[in-house]
Amino acid sequence: TLPAPVVMTDWELEGFKNKKWLETRENMVEYILATYPQIFAQQDREQLIKDLDEAENKGYIYEIAIVQYAVAKQSAVKNGKDFATLEKHLTQNIPDPLARAAELFNVFNPE
Repeated sequence: TLPAPVVMTDWELEGFKNKKWLETRENMVEYILATYPQIFAQQDREQLIKDLDEAENKGYIYEIAIVQYAVAKQSAVKNGKDFATLEKHLTQNIPDPLARAAELFNVFNPE
């Protein structure tokens, strides 16, 4: 006999997705703090978390795109650049979030 399939409610599935996002986000935070110390210090952790959440909420689904978005945004802010205007322009011209995040990262290159 075969085991019965496990049926999960929408609420349970959403909880697992949220838990997975929190774990992934924490890994991204640690990676960014280690890789871009010229932009992020430990005291920037809360802002970094907000930027990662913002990227995910805006439809940047791949981890690399979310990281690039957050790094580009904070690099722009720290250098007095207008991130929001360029992002809006790129959103209209580059519908693919992965390509858009790469372009934002290239424009506001932190290195």
